[in-house]
Order: sequence, then structure tokens, then C-alpha cells
Amino acid sequence: MAYLILKEASDTYQMFPITGAEFIIGRLPENHLCLPEIAVSRKHCRIYRELNAFHLADLDSLNGTTLNGEKVKSARLRDGDVIQIGNSILIFHHPEEPPSRPGPEPKPSPAPPPPPWGEKSAPDPDLDWAEIARRVEEMRPDDSKLLKPEFRNFHLLRDLCRVIIQANSEEDLLEAAMDCISRAFSFQVAGIFLRDAKAKDRLVPKLILGTNPRNPEISTTILKYAGEKNLVLLSTDARTDPRLISGDSIPELGIHSALASPLWDGEENFGVIYLSTRKPECSYREIDLELLSALANLVALGIRKLKLREGMEKEKLLRSHLEHYHSPEVIDLIMKQARDSEGKIPATVRNITILFADIKNFTTLSEKLSPPEIAELLNEFFAYSTEAIFHHRGSLNKFLGDGLMAIFGAPLPLENHAESAVRAALQLIQETQSYCLKLPVSKRFAIKVGINTGEVVVGSFGNPKRMEYTALGDEVNTASRLESTAAASQILISEQTQRMVQDLFPTRDIGYIPLRGKARRIKVYEVLAGTGQPENLSERKYGE
Repeated sequence: MAYLILKEASDTYQMFPITGAEFIIGRLPENHLCLPEIAVSRKHCRIYRELNAFHLADLDSLNGTTLNGEKVKSARLRDGDVIQIGNSILIFHHPEEPPSRPGPEPKPSPAPPPPPWGEKSAPDPDLDWAEIARRVEEMRPDDSKLLKPEFRNFHLLRDLCRVIIQANSEEDLLEAAMDCISRAFSFQVAGIFLRDAKAKDRLVPKLILGTNPRNPEISTTILKYAGEKNLVLLSTDARTDPRLISGDSIPELGIHSALASPLWDGEENFGVIYLSTRKPECSYREIDLELLSALANLVALGIRKLKLREGMEKEKLLRSHLEHYHSPEVIDLIMKQARDSEGKIPATVRNITILFADIKNFTTLSEKLSPPEIAELLNEFFAYSTEAIFHHRGSLNKFLGDGLMAIFGAPLPLENHAESAVRAALQLIQETQSYCLKLPVSKRFAIKVGINTGEVVVGSFGNPKRMEYTALGDEVNTASRLESTAAASQILISEQTQRMVQDLFPTRDIGYIPLRGKARRIKVYEVLAGTGQPENLSERKYGE
């Protein structure tokens, strides 16, 4: 029978028999051997038997597995081998195997009595407990014990700094912080609490170590003091501390000394690190306060770094999305407004010009073409349409099947937004005519355009998962109705738009015509410059 011998902090030992084909060691309770340390991965390593020999294999753990002082991925085990996992030291005992290295010379004096044992197994009287104790102490990283406290603290903070640089998730960061806390402080309960994203005054437990992690014995008075006052708390005797006099739970929990520090990076309080002990001999001191304060500050900086990275990734994604719809200068303005308004551009009332363009008789055209031919045609139409809109400082609001909507005057302010919209429309007509000359007659098409000017609401609309910058209001509907009324290669504009461009473009007064969905007729004009020969207006029935 093979065993693992674990030396515990109280100088007692536990023996774990290795049974079955596989023996898993890790932080999860369902493992064959549970080591509840933050430095230990959930499933850290395994021991298995193959060809009458035992082998140790690391399970891609975060901090690695050490065998006889060296990090290993896989190795054969021999009697007396020392395994270090996190801060835990294990001796592999298999009497049938020769020892991995010679033991001490036999001593004439009798071996010391076996130390007290837990409930997992009984001691083996044949084991040399003095040798086991010597081997355990020999393998522990004792060089830190030779350093002054301030130098030990430096090593802890250095290790945490490394994690902050490399951490890709909040979980990795907090686990590393708790590992440093476990190495630096004595406690009955230790916890890291972060502020709720929605309710900032609520602290949510993220990591808890203690006598009962599922129902931790936490004093909310101590927690709130550091969280609300944004001050580091050191209480050498919590039961008589006047700052904590209102805390009824402190005597009930038997808390003698407490230490708590806000996770403060100089700008924001992200949460609290909490420590408490019931042992008077373990009361916290000023040096503990200084260390926890520095540690908490580093954790806060790490959280800030992760949030900045997340923000940069979101901004990169948003910018990538906006590039399809806006010119670079408009994108810069949108990004600035989004940053100032926590990712959402506030809705405002603006006087702008709205343009709708659509392929005339697209349904009939689609019946003649194959799906790949339709896709090629639409992609080309959208490509030169986007360039024309961007060229005249407009924003492509959305594609609408075989058409599009663009706005001029938002988010980028334009004094001549009506002129820009009409010039973009004229370019669309010309680009379409030029493109169609390259196509077979069966594929040729024409577009129609409607333009209106007026006050609308512009801003970000939608839910947090999908926001869209757009314009809303009756003036938008009017522009859409003008486009649906227009004939092939025709640009129809409203009276408001015509007033702003009448000195710039020749227009024809069509008169008052009904628009679908409108209770009253509106006055409509046709832009003539560059649109080719208009059709016979006297025979045109608007609103069909």
C-alpha cells in the first residue's frame, strides 16, 4: 500500500492511502485529497499506477507541481519523494519502492512517538517520523524565514505585481491576492469583496477563506467601515474599539482583532479586503496595516487595468462597427461622446437632413437574377453609396434591404446639412448611371431618392447588448415617404429642404401631393441638376 503524508500547520500529520487507478489532488472537495489553498488549482495533479510503479502528473495547474525541489510535468515516484503543491508538503511513502535518496544514519536513541493524527487514517508504526519531519522542513522554502518582515513583504508584493501584469481575468487576480494574504497573515476569516456593478453601496463576496467559507463569520460593521469611509481599519481589540461599538456581531463571533482595507486606486473604491482573528496572540499590528494597504492598492490597480482593457476591447469593437456607417471624423466624435456618457450617446433634439435612397423595382429585377448576382449588385451599390455619403460628411444610418438611410448634421454638426444631402443624392444618381453602363441591359437599374429637413431626436437607442445611433421622428418618416413616391433617377425634397438649397440647385415645384401615412398633403420639389431628363410630370400619379 502506498500513502501520502501531509504535514499540517499544527505540526500534526495526516496519512492518505492511495487506492484505485487514479488519485486526484486539488482544491475541489470532491478530489481524493483536498488542499483548500488559493495557490492550488481546482484539479492540480494526479498520482496513478502503471506497470507496478506510481507516477505523478501535473494537470496544467496554475502554479505547477514540485517534486524534490524541481517543477515537473510528469515523473515516476519513489519512496520518500517530497511533493510540494502550493504551500503544502507531501511525502510519498511506498515501502515496496527503494528510497529516492539515502536516509540519515540510524540513531541509537528510540524514535520519537508518532504525532497526533486526524480521522483520515491511522499512523504506520514502521515509518521514521523524525526523518519525515526533517525531509518536510528541508523542502519548505525557508529562505523567506531568514528575511526581515519588510523584505518578506517585498517578495509578496513583487509576486502580486507579476500577476497583475499577466492576469487576464478578475478571478486570476483575486486568487493571487488571496494567496498572498494566506502567506502573509494569520486569520480565522479572510475575504475579498467587490462592489456590485449596479448597486455600488453593496459589497459582494468574491473569495472567502475561513472556518466556514459557505457561511463566513463576517462582521458587517468592520466591512462597512472600510467600504463606506474609504479608510484602512486596524483594530487590535475589536470588542472595545470605539469605532466598532455598534457592531453586535463582533462579540458574538468572538473577533479579537480585525484588519480591513478598501481596494482604492486613487480614483475609485472597488471593494474591501477583510481579515479577522479570534486569537489574542495573533493580533494585527501597524506593519500588518501597511502591508495590507499596499496589497489592496495593488489589487485595485489590477482591477483598474482589467477594466481599462475591457473598455479598450469594447471601444475597438464599437469603432469597428462604426467604420461601416460613418466617416473617420464622425467616428472620433461618436467615440468621444460615448466615453463622456459611459458608452451611450445621449438623445438630443437636432435640426438635420435625412436622405433615403432605394433601387427602383428591385423585386422585379431580383426575379431575373440569381442570388449571387443580386448580392454582387447590392454590394457594389452600397459601396459607392457609402463613399458618396462620407464624401459629403454624412453618416450612413442603416442599410434597408435594397436601400439605405443617411443623415446629415448629426452626430457631426453641419451648417449646410441640406446642401450636403442634395449633393450626395446627385452623386448617387451619377454613380448609379456610370455603374449601370458597365452592366448588361438585363441587370441595369435606377435609384430614387427622398430628402427632408427638420427637427428629430438623435442619439443611442436600444438595449445594453445592442445600441444603435439613429434619428427618430416624423421628419424621418416624411423623408422615407418622399423616396417611396419618387420615380426612377428622381430626387424629391420637402419644402423645408428646398428653402435651404433654392439658391444652389434648380428645382421644380411639383405642388402639394399626398404621402402615404400622412393626413395632409405636403409641398414637394424635384431637384433637376444632374438628374437627367425628368419624366412627364403631368402624367405622374404621386402616392402610387
